[in-house]
Amino acid sequence: MGEGKNWRTVILRISALRVKSFLHEANGARLTHRFAPAFLGMLFYNSRRDEPATPERWVAARFGRMCLIPTRTEAWQLLCEYTQNENLRKHALAVEACVRAYARKFGADEEFWGITALLHDFDYERWPNEERHPTEGHPSEGAKILRERGYPEEMIRAILAHADYTGVPRTSLLEHVLFACDELAGFLTACALVKPNKSIHEVEPASVQKKLKDKAFARGVNRDDVRRGAEELGIPLEEHIGFCIQAMRSIADQLGLAGHASAPARPADSAAQGGAD
Repeated sequence: MGEGKNWRTVILRISALRVKSFLHEANGARLTHRFAPAFLGMLFYNSRRDEPATPERWVAARFGRMCLIPTRTEAWQLLCEYTQNENLRKHALAVEACVRAYARKFGADEEFWGITALLHDFDYERWPNEERHPTEGHPSEGAKILRERGYPEEMIRAILAHADYTGVPRTSLLEHVLFACDELAGFLTACALVKPNKSIHEVEPASVQKKLKDKAFARGVNRDDVRRGAEELGIPLEEHIGFCIQAMRSIADQLGLAGHASAPARPADSAAQGGAD
């Protein structure tokens, strides 16, 4: 009897710690405190046989789509389902790496920000939207898919807001960061590919700023968006460029920008041309 009591006590203590940790990470963005008691049942729930129970998954199953938080593996699978082009996948990884780095810098939810960045262009290959229609094509078609699958509205809104023509104003820090990293990541890739070793390790902020003035170079990249992105973050352009270079260097192999035979993009790794908008 005493042994059973001790076991229940251990379970409750572990549960309480996980609740506290999760709510701290959520910071009011994903779930409100009223769901806290529900987490006590989390350890007894396994949403899938091949994946461990987590607070997010338990609440998603208990309270429905409004709480669904995708894993990075699920986000990568969704990206690959709609995007076959390897360069577009690498662009997604490059933007993800930059946005994750900013999440760490600002003390934000790195996983949530990273997944948002990974999916920002997932619908572009099928619905490129060259006409820049505000409610059709990329990224509006992707937003519809994400809503159908129960993805968080905060994530969907950030993806919509990274394209000016949707008319969705950028208000949150995540939205500003995603916009700031999108075009720049594409431009940095272009800068790396013209280096002797095609390496991001050869790219420096000063040379990037010179390339920005050359309108014939990487014409698909919107220079105004690159500059406005830094302005929206309140960060000097050169500093923003240097920060994103460092972030992309951390996954140079996956981006094919390490200066040697690089590994293909893999779903287990967190991390192009011009951003698709």
